[in-house]
Amino acid sequence: LAKLGIEVISEHQSKAEIMGNLARALLSGQPLQARYSWNRRLWRQVKHMLTLDEGAWDIIHIEHLRGAQYGISIQAECPHINSVPPIIWDSVDNITLLFEQAAHASRSGFGKWVTRFELPRTRRYEREIAGRFNRLLVTSPIDRQAFEKLGVDPSPITILPNGVDLDYFSPTSMARQPKQIVFSGKLSYHANITAAFYLVQEIMPHV
Repeated sequence: LAKLGIEVISEHQSKAEIMGNLARALLSGQPLQARYSWNRRLWRQVKHMLTLDEGAWDIIHIEHLRGAQYGISIQAECPHINSVPPIIWDSVDNITLLFEQAAHASRSGFGKWVTRFELPRTRRYEREIAGRFNRLLVTSPIDRQAFEKLGVDPSPITILPNGVDLDYFSPTSMARQPKQIVFSGKLSYHANITAAFYLVQEIMPHV
């Protein structure tokens, strides 16, 4: 990214800091994910950049529920900046909807317990913060409907679907290998894990 002329700032997040964030989330009633990635040193850098180069920013793009606190902090702690640019929260998914699904469909007992614990906190938090941003991005109409179900005003919500180059990633361009199935997905994500298990345990025996 730096070679492309993009300035990158980052801060290491220690396990102790993560545990401290999770403890504060438990005490405050916030979802664990809402505090998980908060880093005071990174926030100071962001705040300094906004103050130092006032008026130099066209837009602020906040990614995921884990990043939302940075956008909220900009609004709360930078009111003296006259030209704070529009803040877009790219939620990607409606996490409440994901937790509702995981609470019932997850193949992990621990996963079910965590999502059921997090569900009311996440539902309350997403409803509360969604209206604070100039624009809310989601990946699919289902996620938009989920925010509307929470009582969020749909007018600032924009659907931004995943982009895939179907010409480049066309399966016809690859040599077909018989009796092989490729399951492509991020396997640290509960829904993909559940889908993989369902494929192997429920569908393949019939095949």
